[in-house]
Formats: sequence, C-alpha cells, structure tokens
Amino acid sequence: AAPVAVDDSRGMGAGLARRRGHGQQDGNSSELVAHATTQHMSFVEWEDAFTRLETERLRACLDGLAGASRQSFTPMPLSDEVSWIYDRMLALAKLADETAGWDLLPAEVEHTDDLIYDRFGPAFSDPEFKWHVDAGESDPRLISVVAYLSDRKGIEG
Repeated sequence: AAPVAVDDSRGMGAGLARRRGHGQQDGNSSELVAHATTQHMSFVEWEDAFTRLETERLRACLDGLAGASRQSFTPMPLSDEVSWIYDRMLALAKLADETAGWDLLPAEVEHTDDLIYDRFGPAFSDPEFKWHVDAGESDPRLISVVAYLSDRKGIEG
C-alpha cells in the first residue's frame, strides 16, 4: 500500500513529510498521523492511503505514460488515464486541510499544476531526492500531496 504525506507548501513546512511504520496490514483502512511543529501543524500523513492494488495500478499507469524516459521528474498532465489519480490526490489535500485546520482550500478544490511522477536512482537523471521547497510566495499551490510508491524496504530517511 502507498503511504501519503500532505504538507502546507508555505516555506519551511514543505518537505517535512516522512513515512512512519504504522497502519493496517489489510490496506483497507489507514491511520492518520498529524505532526505539529511549534504551534503550526506542518503535515498530515496516511500510511495506507492507497491499497496495494491501487498502488500497483498507479505504478503501471505512470510507468506506462513515462515510457522509456529516464527523467526523474516527469509531468503527468490531466487526462482520462490519470484523472482518477488527480481526484484522489485532491480529495487527500482537502481532507488534510480540514484535519490540520489550515483552512487554505476553497470548497471546490482544483489542481494548480500537473502531477509530477518522481523517480530516483542510478537509472534516472537524479540519483536521489534532495531537500527542496515545493512552492514560493507567488506560487498558487497551497498544499502539496506526495504518494510514496516505492517498496517500503527501499526507503531510507
């Protein structure tokens, strides 16, 4: 199953998402973990936001669209093939906004940019994921959603 981390994208909170070893083994329900830094909750995460079958479907869809590309950051524009992924990620953003009390999103949530399929390692243009900030002051993005599709055994940090 795929863990998901959601952060508020407003500078220092971005990039603080990390995976925890919690959640249900059956993949049908997920444990919500909210993390607060000082007085501001910087991220919310779900260990099993996607079931194992959904994770396999995600990877097959995204790998198929990425094709032979070795780029670490591959945009996935909204299309019939990925619309279900956009819908799920937007629903997770809305739920995280409500859970964390950020109150950033309007009632009708829309994506601000393309989903990016991130892949790292020796076979790709970037061998590792590095610290970064998802959005600057003028960026329309208010919340970032990340789904970790890698095998948990292969994740460090």
